[in-house]
Amino acid sequence: MEQYTSNISEQTLRQTIAYIESRLADMNDGGECLYEHALAHSYREMLVQYGRRLFLIQSRRFLLSEPSAVVAYAKTK
Repeated sequence: MEQYTSNISEQTLRQTIAYIESRLADMNDGGECLYEHALAHSYREMLVQYGRRLFLIQSRRFLLSEPSAVVAYAKTK
């Protein structure tokens, strides 16, 4: 997952998350049949995974732009 995360841009993740959220909204967050319920469940799992990847990218960008934050964090350990 580490390598995959670094290859996806933040913009692509945001667009994918927005698309999945719109699909869930179109299905009223659950759908009307078993297939749609399963699909909505998969979409929610994907949102969690993509959200974590986005968080990692944003965290890395912050840590690279704010080296003092790394030092401050290291001093707390």
